[in-house]
Amino acid sequence: MWNISDLESENVLQFLKDYEENRYMESIVQSESEQMCYSYDDKGKQSHIRNGDIVLASNATNLDKFTFSNAMAQSVKLGIWEASLDNYVRSIEFVTEDLKAGRKLTLTQQEVLKKQGELFALRHLINLSSDLLDTPDFYWERDDLERLYQEICSYFNIAKRTRNL
Repeated sequence: MWNISDLESENVLQFLKDYEENRYMESIVQSESEQMCYSYDDKGKQSHIRNGDIVLASNATNLDKFTFSNAMAQSVKLGIWEASLDNYVRSIEFVTEDLKAGRKLTLTQQEVLKKQGELFALRHLINLSSDLLDTPDFYWERDDLERLYQEICSYFNIAKRTRNL
């Protein structure tokens, strides 16, 4: 959200809660959110990121802001998946520790299948439902915005993080 108070932002988010589906855990949402300062550059001809801040060109349009928001949303989505994978790995760490120590595993077949199902669901979400490595079609005929989108994605290391995930 651009140039609104925290109170207004909270009100909008509260209003939208009634329309959420498959909601993420609040702790993950809070830890993975992004906030960036922004300013306008009267002399600049192209919007960009400088020292971790958004710099909007003097001729910037709402599409520039949309592009920043779109790339930031991709980064947040990726961060949520990274956190979900970390939570999954932590939930089964004891298995590798038990195996390493030569202890008998205490998981039932039902628990193993449930954990395997969680992993497959996360994999499906990441591999089949994501387009993080693709530039959205919206930018195809907007070269200046595509360049900006790719710059922001590079700033957030989206391609590298997606490959690692």
